[in-house]
Amino acid sequence: MQSLNSLKVGTKFFVQRYTLDAFTKHQLIELGIIPSTPVEIMQKNFSFVIIKCRGARYALAKYIARQLMVCKA
Repeated sequence: MQSLNSLKVGTKFFVQRYTLDAFTKHQLIELGIIPSTPVEIMQKNFSFVIIKCRGARYALAKYIARQLMVCKA
């Protein structure tokens, strides 16, 4: 398992677990970014990561991306 932040653009993966505070975890769950859901990295920048999940794109701050543990699809 590795953090979302360490993967390259175009990588498809599954979220395995969160190491986030309860509020941020709840926000991700409401967006549909839950364990076992396929997600793809669309773009990386110095301060955020854009992912595609269930047909929608979301920008996650790097500090959040570092706390999402994922495995490649």
